[in-house]
This record gives sequence, structure tokens and C-alpha cells, in this order.
Amino acid sequence: MAFNDYAYFMTHNPAIKILYYLTYFSILFHAIDGLMLTIQNKKARPVKYAYNKPGSNSSTPSRYMAILGSAILIFVVLHMS
Repeated sequence: MAFNDYAYFMTHNPAIKILYYLTYFSILFHAIDGLMLTIQNKKARPVKYAYNKPGSNSSTPSRYMAILGSAILIFVVLHMS
């Protein structure tokens, strides 16, 4: 009985529906903004650096941010669909 009441509340409350669509919009905006920033950074310096030592310039999580972000985006899309 409590689950049915909760399900009814979640599907019929206008505030929940607004937050639902706002969450979708925020996820899409964040993904598109990240892609646009990546493209802008590539255009700013089309020639790669001659010497590249990523271990001393950035942390491991920052180097894998695009891969991890893509994996999380796929998870969220599959989860919410």
C-alpha cells in the first residue's frame, strides 16, 4: 500500500515532473557543453606539443575524464529509459 501511494505521488505531482525534465535538460546541457569545450580546446591548439609527459602535468582521473563521463552518460541514459 505504501509503495502504491509513493508511486502515485511521484507520477502525479507537478513539482516532481518539473524536476524530472529539469534533470534531463541539465544532463544534456552538461554533455553538450563538455563536447563544445573539447572542440574549442582542439581548435585553439591544432598542433600537438613536441614533449608530452602527462604524469607530471595532470592527475590520472583528469586524463580519463572524457571516458568516464561518457560511461556515466551511457549509464544514465540506459537507466532513465
